[in-house]
Amino acid sequence: MSRLILGVLGSALLLTACSGDKDDWRAAQAADTSLAYSHFVSQHPDSSHVAEARTRASALMVTETAAMSVGDTPASAVVAPAPAGDTMPVVEVPSPVAATPTVVAAPAAAPLQPAQQAVPPPKPAAVPGKPSSAKASGYGAQIGAFSSRAKAQAQWQTIEKRYSRELAGSTHQIAEGKAGAKAVFRLKVPQPSQAAAKALCSRLAAGGQSCVVYHP
Repeated sequence: MSRLILGVLGSALLLTACSGDKDDWRAAQAADTSLAYSHFVSQHPDSSHVAEARTRASALMVTETAAMSVGDTPASAVVAPAPAGDTMPVVEVPSPVAATPTVVAAPAAAPLQPAQQAVPPPKPAAVPGKPSSAKASGYGAQIGAFSSRAKAQAQWQTIEKRYSRELAGSTHQIAEGKAGAKAVFRLKVPQPSQAAAKALCSRLAAGGQSCVVYHP
């Protein structure tokens, strides 16, 4: 009776092992990598698929090694080493060699030349104007005193029109001064000399215009 029981148990274990063998073999074929076949060999060393698994693993090892040498390593191939007891060699993935950058020396910068400043052409020397003899003498004819500069200017325009012949070539000045506490604006006509100032006043007085000779 005990032999019968042992026989039944042995048959069950054998069937279970065969079932696991088949499932793992299908999984290894589906993965189709050297590591998957190596793992199958380590798990099922007595399987009838061991020889085929070793052959396929060797063939895949060559392909994966070539792919790694050109930087195209399949993701499934770069994994941990095969489990203990596996007779397949462990592939060492070569470390990528960092490319040495090529350093190109920059050309030496040309020395900066000092900016040439534009030199402006020299200005012609100013020719001093000839001073007016009338202003230089300090003599002239005063023909009125007014409370504002505007009134003095208006009076000059009137007199200049009325006595254009007597005043020919003459210019006028409006000198601000004081008459007590008030400001006055005296209308003056400078002349080159005292005699010229007296002559101008005589001509203006003959036409009815009051005039007073002033001196320096």
